[in-house]
Amino acid sequence: EDEENDGKKMFPNGTMDYFTLTSSTDPQPHRYAIATMSEGQLHVTPLQGLHQMRPSFNFLDAKFIREKKEKDAEQAVQRQVSNVREAPQRVQVSFKRAESAKAIAAKKKSFSTHQASLDEEDWKNYTLVPNSGLQAMELGKLLVGTSGGTTFSPLRSDYISHVTPPIAHSIDKKETMDDIVPLPLHQSIPRILKRAQVVTFESVWRHLPEKFSISEVLSTLLHNSVMVKGNFVAKSSLLETDIRSHTSILRMLTRDYILYKFHRGEVVTRKDVREVTGLPLDQITNMLAPLAIHTKNLGWTFKLPRDEDFMAAHGDAIEKAGIEWEQVKKGLFERFGPNAV
Repeated sequence: EDEENDGKKMFPNGTMDYFTLTSSTDPQPHRYAIATMSEGQLHVTPLQGLHQMRPSFNFLDAKFIREKKEKDAEQAVQRQVSNVREAPQRVQVSFKRAESAKAIAAKKKSFSTHQASLDEEDWKNYTLVPNSGLQAMELGKLLVGTSGGTTFSPLRSDYISHVTPPIAHSIDKKETMDDIVPLPLHQSIPRILKRAQVVTFESVWRHLPEKFSISEVLSTLLHNSVMVKGNFVAKSSLLETDIRSHTSILRMLTRDYILYKFHRGEVVTRKDVREVTGLPLDQITNMLAPLAIHTKNLGWTFKLPRDEDFMAAHGDAIEKAGIEWEQVKKGLFERFGPNAV
């Protein structure tokens, strides 16, 4: 042991400020010798005894024993405390008065009981997709098989309800959905427009085969219709059999005038249309019926709401429709004068 630190307590400051060495004797010390060089000569002295010194770690054992004693003492104190009985304490107990059958029935009908029942339910969150709009349209396409299945063949009287809005002019009664769908777009879309006159892009898209792209359908619609509030209205020329006669030209221009006012968001009256175009009231009524809804003491308003989803997704189509309306405006001005525009 280091003499300089002899007599001190074992690490009182928590710092290892001394250490202890323990020795062991070599049983065969004669195997070793000490040699030194002096004036070119080697002097060898054999060893009679050899002791090897190594550090001792007894302080670790002492620490373990000390901590064990402290832990045992602490546990002994806790056992003594737990053995001491607590003094009896006064406890006040109250009992709820029994409720009557009437009170129980009223409680079951209360909002708080109903809300508590709802809170106990295992609710799940789902994403709601509206039944209209481009997202619903694309999801609906996923539900349509590419082969097999049963062909949708409604009755002639039921077909109108599936292609909005209702049809108000005479058509070929023998033509059905099975006749229209297989046709090329330049033939099927004009037939649908003749039947319905006013359609949304979604209502046309969901009835056509999957082989047609959105751009193809949209291009064909723009070629055969005019756009009113994001909806597609059959061009007046589609509804006339003889577009060169004076009477047919007047009816087409009158219908264009009505559509132009709907395009501007105005309410149309038969009196105003007659004063501008000179067409008889009964013919004006027949034109308005498939396009608009009549409100007493007000007039006729366009029958479909503004298709915000389509207009937001197809700005290029809206721009093309605006150019076509400028051409319609120019034709109305040339025929009926400034009162028409």
